[in-house]
Amino acid sequence: MIGIFINPKKVDYKTKLEELFKKIEKNNIEFSLNNEVRQFFSKSYHYEDKNHLVKNKELIIIVGGDGTFLKLLHETGMIEGKYILVNIGYIGFLSSFTYKEFYKNFDGIISNKNKYIELSILSIKSEKNNYFAINDIVFENMGPTKLLNFNLYVDNEFYHNLRASGLILSTTTGSSAISYSTGGPIVEIGLPLIIYRSISPQFNCDPSVIFKGNHTFKVENSNSFPIIYTIDGAETIEMKPNESVEATLFKEKKCHLVLYKSKKISTILKEKLFKK
Repeated sequence: MIGIFINPKKVDYKTKLEELFKKIEKNNIEFSLNNEVRQFFSKSYHYEDKNHLVKNKELIIIVGGDGTFLKLLHETGMIEGKYILVNIGYIGFLSSFTYKEFYKNFDGIISNKNKYIELSILSIKSEKNNYFAINDIVFENMGPTKLLNFNLYVDNEFYHNLRASGLILSTTTGSSAISYSTGGPIVEIGLPLIIYRSISPQFNCDPSVIFKGNHTFKVENSNSFPIIYTIDGAETIEMKPNESVEATLFKEKKCHLVLYKSKKISTILKEKLFKK
């Protein structure tokens, strides 16, 4: 049994998706769809809520884009599944297949479902709760943009007093997201690394640094007012003065992103970055 989660905003692809369903049935593969799209497709299909859709499935196909994928993970907490991302819409660095490519190569992709990249996951601990991030955690002001003060520690040792508009701690997966848009490097995904990137530092003298993922970062709000941190663009949490957040990579937990045969990360980056 496989799960197919479709972004409800992408149902204008209804006809093409129905063609895909027929191909899946022809391969004698059972599948479930998410309840949000029940009104658009045949009642004869099997539908589930998103939590059951991703639970205990040998494979989960997500039709939408990177944002659809990240939102689903945060809403269900199922970070250790095996996912295929089919991009419909804007550029998606995680979505390694266009719909056309996925449909054309369906048999090969499914038969090679054990060819995947293990995405590192940030383990985030605040004083009140624990979270995870596939891409990044971003610290910034909750009001108008202005310089903020952060005390930074690496493995409980004081590292830096940062004065900047914000701060990003990113996995290699998230290196092509907001870290890249602020001038940070793109790093090949799948590597167990953490990227430190300040946003508009004072005097522009704070370089991006790439650390091994076994280090633990502690970020302390040293301002006299609350700020916020946003996780994967999906969850935003207030951070009061003197509160701190710790981040490191999970040692065991990995998220599995399925690729296809000879398709490599370098190929995906070339397609996304230099697409004419």
